Amino acid sequence: MHRLRHLIPLLAAFVLFLAPRYVAWAAEPSEVGCCQQLDADEFVRAVGIMQGQYLYDCCDDTVAVCLAEQAQSCPLAGRLAGDICRRVGAGESDEQIDQALRLRARSMVPGGPKATITLDGRPAVGDPQAPVSVVVYACITCPFCSVLIPELQREIESGTLQGKAKLSFAPFPIKGHDGSVEGALALLAVQAQGRFWDYLDLAYDRFDSLDVDKLEPWAIELGLDMESYHSVFADPATRQALVDSKREGLAVGVSATPTFYINGRRYQGDLSLVQLLDVLGEEHERLVASPTGATAP
Repeated sequence: MHRLRHLIPLLAAFVLFLAPRYVAWAAEPSEVGCCQQLDADEFVRAVGIMQGQYLYDCCDDTVAVCLAEQAQSCPLAGRLAGDICRRVGAGESDEQIDQALRLRARSMVPGGPKATITLDGRPAVGDPQAPVSVVVYACITCPFCSVLIPELQREIESGTLQGKAKLSFAPFPIKGHDGSVEGALALLAVQAQGRFWDYLDLAYDRFDSLDVDKLEPWAIELGLDMESYHSVFADPATRQALVDSKREGLAVGVSATPTFYINGRRYQGDLSLVQLLDVLGEEHERLVASPTGATAP
C-alpha cells in the first residue's frame, strides 16, 4: 500500500479524465480505459514510464503531470497514457515502449516535414471534407495490406473515424511479388468504372487464392464492362500512371507496403488497427482544437 500512496493523485486524475469520455473511448481500445485492466504491479510500472515520458504537443511536461494537471485541455496526455498502459499490458519492455513512443512522436509532431503527394485521381473513401487525410501506398499482393486496409476502410466509412478521416489509395507494386504489376493495372482498370473499392475488397477477401488468372474473372463477377476493362488495362497511359505512382512513392520514401501518410506526414509507428485509430483520432482532435494547425497534403 505504501508504494501506491504516491499514485493516488494520478489515480484521481484518471477517474476525472475518464468519466466524461468513457462512452467515446469504449470503441477506442488504446485509450486510457485499458489502464484500468492492469494489475497493481503493471499499473505502478506504467505510471513510472508516464513520469519519464514527455509530450510532444499541447503540454510541456511528462505524461503523468500533463494527465493530472491538463487532461481536459490536452487529450494527447490521455492517449499517450493509454498507449503506455496497452503496451505494458502486452508485456513490452521499457526499451520497446520508449522506441514506440519516439516513433509516434516523429510521426505526429505538429509542424513536421510533409511529403508532396498527389491526391487528384486517387481512389478515396470517407467524407471528402474530413480534416484528416490518410494516403496509403499499397500493393494488391501485400498480405498485411489485405488485412489492415479493409479494417481501416470500414472504420472510416462507418466506424469511429466516420466524418473525421478520408483514405486515398496509391498503387505501389512490389518488385518480386508475382502479379503485383498486373494486379495494380487491374485496379486502375476497374477504377475507371468506379468500382475500385469493390474490386479491392474482393481481392483482399480472397487473398489466399490471389492469382493473375483470377483478375479478369473477378472483374466479370462484379459485372464490369469487360471491353472497357481490357481497353484501360492495356492502355499505355494506364501503365504510365502506375509508373508515376511508384516513382512518387519512392520519392517520398516508400520502401515497403503498406506505408501511410497522415496529412502529409509519414507514419512510422505500429502497423496495427488499434494504433492507427489512436493516432488518427489524435490528429482529428488536434485539428478540431486548432482548425488552422495543419493542412492536408
